[in-house]
Amino acid sequence: YTLKNIDFESTYSRDKYQIYVTIDDATYFIDTKYKYNGYIYLTPYYGDKELPMNFNGFGSGGGYRDVVMVGYVVNPNIINDKITLKYLGVNFVESREYDYEISYTANKMDDYSIDNSEVVKTGKISGADLMDDKLKYDIYLNKNLDKEYIELYTITIKYNNKFIMEHTSIFQKDSIPMITSLKIKYNNKELEDKNDEYQLIRENDDIILEFKGEGFEDDKDYYFNFDSVSSNDLIEGDTLTKLITKEITIKGQELNNGYSYTIHYDDSDKYRRINYGIRMDKNSASIDGGNMYINYVNYNDFIKDLDRYHIEDSIFKYVNKNTRVLDLIKRIKLYDNATLKVFDKTNSHEINSIVGTGMILKLYNNDNDLFDFKVVVKGDVNGDGNISVTDLVKVKKHLSYKNRLTDIYELAGDVTSDDNISITDLVRMAKDVAEIESLS
Repeated sequence: YTLKNIDFESTYSRDKYQIYVTIDDATYFIDTKYKYNGYIYLTPYYGDKELPMNFNGFGSGGGYRDVVMVGYVVNPNIINDKITLKYLGVNFVESREYDYEISYTANKMDDYSIDNSEVVKTGKISGADLMDDKLKYDIYLNKNLDKEYIELYTITIKYNNKFIMEHTSIFQKDSIPMITSLKIKYNNKELEDKNDEYQLIRENDDIILEFKGEGFEDDKDYYFNFDSVSSNDLIEGDTLTKLITKEITIKGQELNNGYSYTIHYDDSDKYRRINYGIRMDKNSASIDGGNMYINYVNYNDFIKDLDRYHIEDSIFKYVNKNTRVLDLIKRIKLYDNATLKVFDKTNSHEINSIVGTGMILKLYNNDNDLFDFKVVVKGDVNGDGNISVTDLVKVKKHLSYKNRLTDIYELAGDVTSDDNISITDLVRMAKDVAEIESLS
């Protein structure tokens, strides 16, 4: 007998269930995993910069309820405009409609009570939208409150009037320096925040962290901390044998002007967790920073079988003349979530017709552009995907040193694959054009 879609309705989200089945007077306990009934993560943004959690972080508590409080210290001279609270849900039921309520209060320092909060927004939202980062609320900190006060914004989530989750964000004003821009760049583009998901990074490639701050004392020393640890160590509970740590002293002027740090490829493990942060002094907590999970990959992680083709130094070889894009892609067997596309030699327009020398074969994973390969079509030295008199003329000029072929076009002219263009290659190409003997 199969039990499907059992809906455990509970008064509180932490109620626990155990399932027992009795068959012929024998009772069996079914080991089950209870799906947690919804959790909310909050990320406040000032412009496109995520504000760091930097004081009095509170964990889950409150007995029968799920209650979280997280604190942020902000400099009112720097953060003087709109802050956007972005709420991201996990483990909600997509088809359900949930009620949410956002409330506000301002208290004296160290008073975290929300009993006197005023409701500032209410609404309904589906579980699917909650988990798609679509619940946002803009706030403006009260400029008339002095530093003795904190401001608290609380969101409460319910389903059918039953409590699910409560999350309070606490904002404290102080004249501290702040990181106003923190970007992670790879392959000439900015990486998006994926929480605890792995970022796919090509082997041998670098990642660049870019910090920019305001309010740092120009001549004062601050500290950039970086560590990288094998994810296998974390999972298996090892003694972090592959841990890499660095501490770099930075002048405040560098942070105010913009500071960058390059994370070089580490071949000790394919999976790594990177932690980084800026500290006021060696013993203090980070005033800003973060972490990311990296999965170093190469193209073999996505391609099962290249068929007749060959890849070497990002060059895609052994393509025959007049090969259509669809026919080329069909021959290559990929793992799940991997796709291939062909673009022109400028890498700006997708091609769906004939593949020519100099075009770019792009390998994607879940729409993430990972690898680019330059295509070489055997005998096609002018890049039109065919072998014609034009190609013969170019090879002849190359042999007479009048106009030498270079790069992939030189590779295309080496139809005998002996690492050199000779009269033999010209003869083989001429026979193909004359339809005496095909190069295919």
